[in-house]
Amino acid sequence: PRPRMSERCKCCEREVGKEIHIECAVCRGVRLCLQCFSSGVELESHLRDHDYRIQKPGQQVIFDPAWSKDEETALLDAIDKYGPGNWKEIAGEVGNKEPAAVEEHYMRFYVDPLEPIPLPGALAVDTKPVPFIQPNLAPSIAQLPADLPADFAGHRPRRDEYEHEFCQDAELPIRDMVFYDDDPPFARELKLSMIEIYNRRLDRRMQRHHLARTLGLQDPGRRQQARENSEFETFRLGVRPFAQLSSPEEHQKLLENFLQVQQLQQRVRRLQDYRANGITSLADGAAFDSARAARERERAGRGRGR
Repeated sequence: PRPRMSERCKCCEREVGKEIHIECAVCRGVRLCLQCFSSGVELESHLRDHDYRIQKPGQQVIFDPAWSKDEETALLDAIDKYGPGNWKEIAGEVGNKEPAAVEEHYMRFYVDPLEPIPLPGALAVDTKPVPFIQPNLAPSIAQLPADLPADFAGHRPRRDEYEHEFCQDAELPIRDMVFYDDDPPFARELKLSMIEIYNRRLDRRMQRHHLARTLGLQDPGRRQQARENSEFETFRLGVRPFAQLSSPEEHQKLLENFLQVQQLQQRVRRLQDYRANGITSLADGAAFDSARAARERERAGRGRGR
């Protein structure tokens, strides 16, 4: 049989000619399977943010809009196999074509064309490049603190992932899904519905990521803050369910006001302590605090020496 042009994934070398795949609109000859494309692979000059085209199997037209590229290839392979004239057998190899229609197409475009034969791909279905859109949800690595831990409380901030995600098993129903050319309409609709459900779950997952970032729930310094100020942490956890009823700015303002109230209460208690010890000025109060701190250090030193 006549050799065919190989259509393989540039990364994993998987044959993609008979399935939906991605063609880079910037790099010539770069095709990727859906798995490699979704993982964001980059090869030599090809970058994952390049514009791309979604290529569907058999959508390219070479000569006649009623004949796909795959049907043209099957026609030539069948003629190599059975020889010209055996149109019934050839039509059986092409599929969905009558022998008379197969003979007419072959004679018109291959034997005695009435007009110049177009170059391959000249009648290709118009597939405009799809622009790459960078999601503006996760902060870039450059915006993260240099001392940020790689993993804390099940969250990986540099990858914006959690150890246990919302709808953890959302990928399982479509993990082994494959679209075939001969899929009946109801099967194709079912597969598309499953993909739509999967995309909705991903949207809800990303909404939770965004909400956690907006409200500062992923702050690695919050654990230290909780240890130092248990009263504030108790209040923060208590009002967290009400965060969905206000804007992030309003919720943050509420927490800041609580901290301010705490500071004012501590200052009032300190002034009351000064008055109980007969101190009437802030300067005397500072001296009193220094002397008390010195006595506590001395007492702690004597305790360690025993």
